[in-house]
This record gives sequence, structure tokens and C-alpha cells, in this order.
Amino acid sequence: MKNSSHQTTNCGPVKPSERLLILDILRGFAIFAILLVNIHFYSRPLFVIFNLHDKSVSLLDYLVQAGTVLFVSEKFYSILALLFGIGMAIIFERTRIKKARFGSIYIRRLIGLFIIGITHALLFYAGDFIGNYAILGFFLIFFKNRKSKTILIFCLIILLFPVFKRIHSVLTYQPPNQTVQSPLSPEDLAKRRQERINRLVQKSVNAYGNGTISQIFTLRLKETRLQYSSLPFMGWKILSMFLLGLWCWKKGIVKSLAQNLNFIKKVMWISLIIGVLGCSFNLYNQLIPSRNLYLHILAFFGNQLGAPALGIFYITGIILLYYNGIGKKFFSLFSSVGRMAMSNYIFQSLIFTTIFYSYGLGLYYKTGYTLNLLFVVVFFPLQVILSNLWLKKFKYGPLEWVLRAFVYLKIPIMK
Repeated sequence: MKNSSHQTTNCGPVKPSERLLILDILRGFAIFAILLVNIHFYSRPLFVIFNLHDKSVSLLDYLVQAGTVLFVSEKFYSILALLFGIGMAIIFERTRIKKARFGSIYIRRLIGLFIIGITHALLFYAGDFIGNYAILGFFLIFFKNRKSKTILIFCLIILLFPVFKRIHSVLTYQPPNQTVQSPLSPEDLAKRRQERINRLVQKSVNAYGNGTISQIFTLRLKETRLQYSSLPFMGWKILSMFLLGLWCWKKGIVKSLAQNLNFIKKVMWISLIIGVLGCSFNLYNQLIPSRNLYLHILAFFGNQLGAPALGIFYITGIILLYYNGIGKKFFSLFSSVGRMAMSNYIFQSLIFTTIFYSYGLGLYYKTGYTLNLLFVVVFFPLQVILSNLWLKKFKYGPLEWVLRAFVYLKIPIMK
């Protein structure tokens, strides 16, 4: 036991000087893009977000909404998931070199992340993804010693599993018994559905917009429980990106990006084509929904592949621009936010729930998509400035420091 403890403490966190700047840039860019989506979840009920059939919004709001659905929504969680997989691979490699126990360090990291994530969900925002990553991260343990080819195969299988499941449900679909006539017409059913949505919307407004802290917590607790219970249905895409990140590290692509720019360029164009086609088809299906089950499958398939593909396009595009010197200074601005990504992510929730919820400015469900976009454009540069100021004095973000202390069982030097 004494030797094990000694090994654990010797395997400390990655020092700032050892970090890969491009990974911090990608994290920071993802934190910015996630705010472009999350600000709408902070500010309005879940049931009306990105409703492309809402005729009450202005044309500008509608364009911002459609653009967010097409180019941003779900794409940047894929980036963070891929970076999470790379992070797991880095921990595995460092523990192997230092002859420390990977399992204890990695599991403590996941437990620490889950504690931070569930706290964030209950206190600020039920849509937290940190806790989801922590839960799904346990599955990566089974792949740490697998060959890169095996990892890539499982990545594709896991990504496409929901599509296979949807195809099976369509092929085995049995139409309802036509001899039993519903007493309600399609119009009546649609009316009832809309009435239910209106009740749920009003419930959110009563809690988040006008309620007490106790009422807000009660609703957020229910939403958090629903979010975690949906993970078996929604976590496949995240897990596949974990594996893709692990594969990228094992293949040596991340460690020698400058030597793999030709390969990265090919991946960029392929992912752009797949991403635009898949996401466009899914958006079209949302705008003009079809009752054809096969078209529904194609739209689902398009989103399942298109969202992570566009995420990969953004990653590869930033890497190419950075290494070719185009916009290098601009992208470097994101690195400070990325170095303390978790702290910045939760800081966003703290600020904007205070702006929108009843205990703050009470702007819940009173702002449009365009005004929310302006909030992001104004706020994020401030976040860049604050991150730079913080990192001039400290090595880690506050939550990153707490997590490292918990994982490595020693207090990291903060200044």
C-alpha cells in the first residue's frame, strides 16, 4: 500500500508547460459555441426551444434559430467528447510511464467530475453535460488496452447503433387496429398536444421566471432526474466520440499534428460534406415533417452522422488554420478559456441563470434569439479577459484545481 500511494502522488496533473495549446484552443472554442446554444435553454422553456414552426418569432429571430440548429446545436458537445477521449488517453499514458495505477486515478477523476456535474445541475442548470461524461467515461476503461483498429470499429458501431435500432423498429412496426376508431379527430389530438405543451411551458415560467428558489430547485431536480434517465437513449453519440478521441491519440495524430496536416485536410473536406448533407436533411425534415417512416429514418441517420461530422470539420478546420498561421493570434485567444474550460462553463450558467431567473433580473422567456446572441457576443470577450487575468496569477482554474487535488490526493501549487 505504501508503494501504491507513492506512485499515485508521483503521477501528478499535467503542468501548464506540458499542455498542448491546440487542445486548449479547441476546448475554448467549444465553450464559446456551447454558450450559443445553452443561452436559449437558460432563457426559455425546453418545450419551445428551436421550434421552427413558431410563427410568432421575427424573421431575424427565426434565422438565428435555424442557423443555431444547423451549424451549432449538438456539434460542439461532440468536440468536447472527443477531447475527453484524448484526455483519458493522456492519463493512461502518463500513468504507464510513471508506473502509477491508472484505475484509481481515472476512477477518482470520473467521481470528481460527477460530483461537480451533479452540483452544477442541481444549483444552476439541469442540462449539465459534465455528469453525463463522467458516467459514460467508465466505459472507456474497457478500451484502454485495445488496438486502434478495434477502437475505431466500436466507435462506428456505437455511433450507428441508434440508427440500426430505429430501422428495426420501422421494419417491425405494426399499424394500430383500424377497427377501433379513436373518438378524437387529428385536429383534436393536435389541440390536446398543444394544450399539454402550454401547461408545461407555464410551469417553467412560473418556476424559473416568477418562482421562489425552492420552486426553482424542485423543478430543476425533476429535470435533472429526467436528463440522467435519458442517458441510455442519448449517450451513444457521446461515447462514440470518446472512442474517436482515444483512437486519435493512439494513432499518434494528436502528438504530431504538424506532420499529419494532409490527412487532417482530407478529413476536413469529407466531414464537411457529410456534416452539411446530414444536418441539412435533418433540418429539412424538421421544417417539412413527413409521415413517411423511411424518410424519418434518413433524417435521423443524417443527424446522427451529421452533427459529429460537423464537429470534426470545426476541429480540423481550426487545426489547419492555426498551423498554417491563418488567424493564429485570433484562435490563441480561446486557449485561456480552454485551460479552465470547466470553470468557465459553470461560470456561464451562474451568470446567465442570474440574468434570466426570478432571483436575478427575471428576464426568463422575455428575450428573443437575436438578443440572446448579442448577450453571448458581449459576454464571451469578457470571459476571455477574465481567464487571461486569472491565469496570469494562477496555474489552474478554480474547479480544475479542486478536481486535481481530489484526483491526485495532493494539493497542486496554485500560483
